[in-house]
Amino acid sequence: MASRRSRSRPTTEGQHVSDVFLRDVLTIPESVHAGDFKIELTGGFTDRETDARVREYVVTPQLREAFTKALSIVRAGVRDGHSHAAYLHGSFGSGKSHFLTVLHAVLNNHPAARAKPGLQPVILEHDEWLRGKKFLMVPYHLIGATDLDSAILGGYVATVAALRPDAPTPAVYRSDAMLDDARRQREFLADDAAFARWLGSGVPAAADDLDDLDVIDGAPDAGWSTAELDAAFSARQGDPVRRGLESALLSGPMSAYARGATGDAAAFVPLENGLSVISAHAKELGYDGLILFLDELILWLQSHMADQKFVNVQVGNLVKLIESGVAERALPIVSFISRQRDLSK
Repeated sequence: MASRRSRSRPTTEGQHVSDVFLRDVLTIPESVHAGDFKIELTGGFTDRETDARVREYVVTPQLREAFTKALSIVRAGVRDGHSHAAYLHGSFGSGKSHFLTVLHAVLNNHPAARAKPGLQPVILEHDEWLRGKKFLMVPYHLIGATDLDSAILGGYVATVAALRPDAPTPAVYRSDAMLDDARRQREFLADDAAFARWLGSGVPAAADDLDDLDVIDGAPDAGWSTAELDAAFSARQGDPVRRGLESALLSGPMSAYARGATGDAAAFVPLENGLSVISAHAKELGYDGLILFLDELILWLQSHMADQKFVNVQVGNLVKLIESGVAERALPIVSFISRQRDLSK
């Protein structure tokens, strides 16, 4: 390796100047790869990494405008209760993931984001509605995904399991076979009290609907009664009582079902139904909004262009991120879709 010592050379007037090379003042890596400039969001958002990413981020006037637009989209969702979606433009390695990391920090009032001078004008503009809010961001790297249904719903389950391991598993799986197994277990035990202990002590979803009944502080958890189990097993797909039973099974004795179903297109409920489920689930966990970041979506669709029917179905599913033919979502879902190229060209 060449020496980093500066060398002096005479000038035409007999004076000496020092030759300082770029390597003397900058740390230049021996090799650089495209992936070195890409942040992998699917690894999650730790406080330590968020601090580092926010500190190193340079907020240019153009980026400040982009943050303002992104926050305005989220604000619209929070205020009108509707879901929204927007494209996030940029070539590979241009900083889309870094932008979303900082946006996540701003949305959740992270101290490093609020203290960053370049972001303070943006935060000040949105502080009235933003302060005190809590958002869950779920990042997706879609290359290799089977389909959007399993990628989005399965990705939500995985993210929540990593962030909130004590939280119940959302009922986003096609559960007829699982309920058949649970029904056989109930028959085998022939004792609903024993079955309730096997199932777990969580209060069934039906109890949440009894708003006109006062709950006595300190009263023991009643668990599942025979009537509640009968109602849950006989309820139709999507019924809140059935979802409560499904969630208890997936979070407890049949948790392996959720792990085995990851990436299985046939294992999940239709996307629009599943989005309603995860919206309600996120609200129960205390969040005010759900932010989805779909990375490499366009590249993923391009890789399937030979199967036009499949592509048409997946493009149709994108519309369901915003519009739904089922019940209203418990909280807004805002989707940012990464796009490497202008689709009109």
